[in-house]
Amino acid sequence: MGIIQAIKNKIKEKDRKNIVFIHPIVSNDEIAKYISGFSNGNGGIILFGIKDDGKNLWIKQSAFKIQEKEVVIRKLVDTDVKLTFGDFYEGEAHKLEYIYVEKSEETVYVNGDAYKIHPLSNKPQLIISKRVFLSYCQKDSCIADLVEERIKNKVRSVQISRDIRDVKYKESFSKFMNSIGDHDFVITIISDQYLKSRNCMYEIVETMRDRNFLDKLFYVVIFEDDVKYYNDPTSTQIAADIYCLSGQENYLKYWQSEENELMKSISELADPLLISNHVEELRIITKIKLEILEFMNILRDRKGVSFGDMLDSDFEDIVSHIKSQ
Repeated sequence: MGIIQAIKNKIKEKDRKNIVFIHPIVSNDEIAKYISGFSNGNGGIILFGIKDDGKNLWIKQSAFKIQEKEVVIRKLVDTDVKLTFGDFYEGEAHKLEYIYVEKSEETVYVNGDAYKIHPLSNKPQLIISKRVFLSYCQKDSCIADLVEERIKNKVRSVQISRDIRDVKYKESFSKFMNSIGDHDFVITIISDQYLKSRNCMYEIVETMRDRNFLDKLFYVVIFEDDVKYYNDPTSTQIAADIYCLSGQENYLKYWQSEENELMKSISELADPLLISNHVEELRIITKIKLEILEFMNILRDRKGVSFGDMLDSDFEDIVSHIKSQ
């Protein structure tokens, strides 16, 4: 059965499955969203010139001149989609136009957003395709802002979680950190302060429990030249000194010192009733000390790309990976 005959059958039977009826007009952007929605589903037909009141279909006339807009509409869709633009007459006076959209094997985006067709409203609905956890030290929040802004400009349907903003008052911070494993990706901003931050390193330790950790991890390494992106360009040490043994050794000594200080406090307090919080904190610090070497080795074995270089590329490597998954 040809496309036109299939459309005529749907009109006759008032069949709204995998077809949308449009009258009088919608914008080119809206048409592109329908294309994305049908492409990301089982394919479908956008039919112009039929009024749909939810119960009855009324044959009108298409004023779109859709084939003249084909080039413009295709440019609005980020992915190469198989589309057929056409028209036919229903009776002598009613010219109808259509776009036949084939199912796509890849996710189809419009201006960085992916859509699906809502089963009840039959309208395009934004897909929150991926969840990303952004892990960073608060002193690097200006860098985190730039990372989030650029990625959302490229993939606006992505949901990005950040610790301070997304933890409500009195909500368990530990519970939130344990939810990191529920995210599709983790982007870490690695600076000197990050590697010395108890909360940040605990986040990473928790994330490393996920056996798919390496597949989910992206990291942005802060180099000395990246100081120009900070609100305070006179900031002290910002670079993550992870690409030499002496630098790694300094971080190991730092956490060893933190552990020793806690053990000293526990010894001095002595009373079990007074040291319960200290013991729990010691557990966390010891875990960080034992895991940080593995984490730094992972970073060292991978190619280090500075924040500035990633910013210049609009984080293309990260964006393309998020879109492809």
